[in-house]
Amino acid sequence: MDKSKQTTTPTRHQPSLPHTPSPFPPSSSPPSSSILDAAQSRQKSRNVRLHPLSSSPATSPSRSTKHITMQHLRQNQRHANLSLTRERISDRQCEVDRIQGMGGVGVDGEVDVDVLIEDEARNRVEIARARAEAEAEARELEEEAELIELVCALRLGMES
Repeated sequence: MDKSKQTTTPTRHQPSLPHTPSPFPPSSSPPSSSILDAAQSRQKSRNVRLHPLSSSPATSPSRSTKHITMQHLRQNQRHANLSLTRERISDRQCEVDRIQGMGGVGVDGEVDVDVLIEDEARNRVEIARARAEAEAEARELEEEAELIELVCALRLGMES
């Protein structure tokens, strides 16, 4: 074979890197602080990978404190609103009780319309009952008068 026709694959030549000396002496191990730093770094990256939300900036101490403070403020506001609502309900109930006890006159001297309407309805019923009784008595008196007249007429008719 012809050597000129022979193809050779070129070999890759890797450049040789200059040898850098290690910062540690060959017979000793790295300092323990470096090992601890590396372990802490691995632990932090593991925590970030396994718990991504807990490592967010929102959980930094200042934001966490703000969040807790806002929660306390919201709770206090809810409690204040609830207590105000309870006081209003209690005040209304006391006012209703007082109005019923006073016969329709409100706390500030004003007349309660609902109580007046109820009183007026009761009065109308009583007036209607009284009228019916009066009419019944009037009829009774008329009937008695008619009977007396008839008895008198009979007596006169018998005597003659």
